[in-house]
Amino acid sequence: MLINMNKASEIAIKGLDVMIISGVVRIRDGNDMWLCTREAWDVAMDAVDAREPHPDDAYTYLCRKVASPVASINGTSRGDIESLVRAAYALEMIDADDGRAYGVQVQS
Repeated sequence: MLINMNKASEIAIKGLDVMIISGVVRIRDGNDMWLCTREAWDVAMDAVDAREPHPDDAYTYLCRKVASPVASINGTSRGDIESLVRAAYALEMIDADDGRAYGVQVQS
């Protein structure tokens, strides 16, 4: 008998493009690209792991648990996202067009 021992957080991020550099997290989920801080990401991942794995809603639960600031192109942005977007741009995680999509001018 094979037992699946995946943590809920592993289920939640399966198939996502997750990049973490210098305290900034960029997530591409096929419909959106969003940013958050590493601290907020870690807290949310811990919250997901603290509950029973629910493959159908693990990603949705993760998204709800990420504290602001959260910068989203197609979803809901929360908090003061300007510095988060500027940091992602400086780290070359996003380009100037992405910055504009978030509503932030990143080039001088």
